[in-house]
Amino acid sequence: MLKPSIPEAVATLPRYVLDSEGNRVFIEVEATPIRLRGAASVVLGEFTVDLRNLTNSRGTIRVDMMSLNMHSFGLRPKDQAQTSQVRKWLGLSDEVPLGERESARFAAFAIRSIDQASATNVQKIAPTNDEGDDIRVVTLVAHGEFLLHQRRVNKDIPLEITFRYHTCAAVDAMPYAIDIEGREPFQVNLPEHGLTGAEGDSTSAEVSLSLHASPYPVLP
Repeated sequence: MLKPSIPEAVATLPRYVLDSEGNRVFIEVEATPIRLRGAASVVLGEFTVDLRNLTNSRGTIRVDMMSLNMHSFGLRPKDQAQTSQVRKWLGLSDEVPLGERESARFAAFAIRSIDQASATNVQKIAPTNDEGDDIRVVTLVAHGEFLLHQRRVNKDIPLEITFRYHTCAAVDAMPYAIDIEGREPFQVNLPEHGLTGAEGDSTSAEVSLSLHASPYPVLP
């Protein structure tokens, strides 16, 4: 388990949470005789966002690896069989005691710092129009800790962040949605996480993110 990435200094900033549907984490592993492809669909996350200085923003993303379904073949029986094999490889099969499965169930990334932002003050970016929304786009690199199979490593992930506003919203308005996309797949060294013996003895996976967040609900 990773410690929350919301320091006291930014705890009062606006909070966003990942939507309950529509998020995907795509995984590809070079293997023989076929490249492994899959996607996890249960992704949880929370962020504090400083629109005037994005480098102060923090967040944590958690991926339920039990929601990982393979689609390497495009044929349902083969993909289902491969999904079962991958879950067994990840220590998530029914043969593993429940406590051990739950310990290995989630992969996570905790953002500890941000740099290389194309702009730090979102409010100063001139908006463009996208499907009726005003959007402001920033690229940056998120540095943090990546947890998989109960082992953690430091990881740097290049991201593209799209801040979505209603048309003609005030400059200091809060975005009604934030899209988070990987600018490129990031590499995961599988042996670093104790994962060996995959098909074709693959040692590396490519991971891509497609995430969508909304303001944290405020109770009346």
